Amino acid sequence: MSDTPETDHLEVQLGRAATHSHPILWEHSRKLERERDEALSQIAQAEKRAERFCQERDEARDEAQKSKAYKRVLKETNARLKRERDKAKGEYV
Repeated sequence: MSDTPETDHLEVQLGRAATHSHPILWEHSRKLERERDEALSQIAQAEKRAERFCQERDEARDEAQKSKAYKRVLKETNARLKRERDKAKGEYV
């Protein structure tokens, strides 16, 4: 199967008129079709990469939020433990 199905289809549909057209027209049409298909393929790949990067960014953001929350809880717990320790010291002094 050809890598330029649209140009092939047009050429077949034109029949005898296609044989009277200049061959450079068909060559150029095939070249443009290949270039377009390659560009669309690259765009699709770039969109997949962008989607993956966005997912990784979101995961990293979630981890950062969890880390901040963990640090906050740890800080609050440490402060509470220090208050309890100081209170206990005061009772035993």
